Amino acid sequence: MSSGNGQGMNYHFDNTSTSIGVAPSTPANQDLKWETTQQTNVGLDFAVLNGRLSGAVDYYYKKTVDLLFNVSVPDYLYGGSVLKNVGSMRNKGWEFMLTGVLADSKDWFVETSATLSLNRNKVLNMGEEEEIFVNSSYGSRVYTGYSVLHVGEPIGQMYGLQYLGTWKSSEAAEAAKYGAVPGDSKYADLNGDNTINGEDMSVIGHALPKFTYSWNTTVSYKNWDLNVLFNGVQGNDIWNFTRATMNTAYVPTDVAVLDRWSPTNENSNYPEFSNSNRNETQSDRWLENGSYLRLSNLTLGYTFNQLKRNTFVQEAKLYVSAQNLFTITKYSGYNPESNMSGNSDTAFGYDASGYPAVRSFMVGVKFAF
Repeated sequence: MSSGNGQGMNYHFDNTSTSIGVAPSTPANQDLKWETTQQTNVGLDFAVLNGRLSGAVDYYYKKTVDLLFNVSVPDYLYGGSVLKNVGSMRNKGWEFMLTGVLADSKDWFVETSATLSLNRNKVLNMGEEEEIFVNSSYGSRVYTGYSVLHVGEPIGQMYGLQYLGTWKSSEAAEAAKYGAVPGDSKYADLNGDNTINGEDMSVIGHALPKFTYSWNTTVSYKNWDLNVLFNGVQGNDIWNFTRATMNTAYVPTDVAVLDRWSPTNENSNYPEFSNSNRNETQSDRWLENGSYLRLSNLTLGYTFNQLKRNTFVQEAKLYVSAQNLFTITKYSGYNPESNMSGNSDTAFGYDASGYPAVRSFMVGVKFAF
């Protein structure tokens, strides 16, 4: 239970002054039931050239019904949110794997394999709702409505204004119609009513990638062996809240603000410092391409397999290994894999100063007895 003072639930009774009420902080739902998933998989495995070339193709179709979701409750019913079974969702896609042995002789062995995964998601039903705005939180801050669920569309749709740059001095009269001045942020007025508000927001990005992939190669020469693993994601967007915060008048710590708008620098798309120019408003200004290719693992080893017969160790392998050596990406944040929403199924693609991928190095020895 929460006091009305904390929840805004003060009330008047019998012409008296305002009284403090008490309301449930999280209303209960006696009708909750488990989510149910039905899945169908069809696959084909093959091998040719005496096994030197092999692979697999899999198709899957998965439908989940009675989805659990936190739905907002009106203020006259205490506000907050309640967990409900609100609809159904579909996932379908393909997974491909191809492996080839490029060399296999007394001294040499080379094998390489690649995988490719494509998933297509669609929200099928949300009960009485046609759209639900998804909230995400980081610390004490709540990001409201940055993602939206639409029936017939995939999850992970990013919602906001279309950023057009800054108002120029020659546009002062037009800017005034929107309560703006030259140097302020300029957004697309989608409905043409000379007001920038929620009616001008639209889907501006997608958190779900178009595909994911990996490439793994093993090379052995006599007692030496080398393993290299790459993995990547292509075609997804990320909300870079770190950059949004560092570009505001409150925390102007991004070097890019040195190129902000001024009467002598009118071509800049960075608005001038102001607490009222809607600089941090959710828009595609803060969306970035989240695609990346990462060298996830590199391991080099040497095997000592001709040890003295009077030792109880039959074989020893010395190896050095490195993880996350480098990442190729256009994303300006610390880590394109970062997600401040944790394991949320509906709110993802948010980065608020997430930790970078840790680059680590190891040296080890393996023994066979």
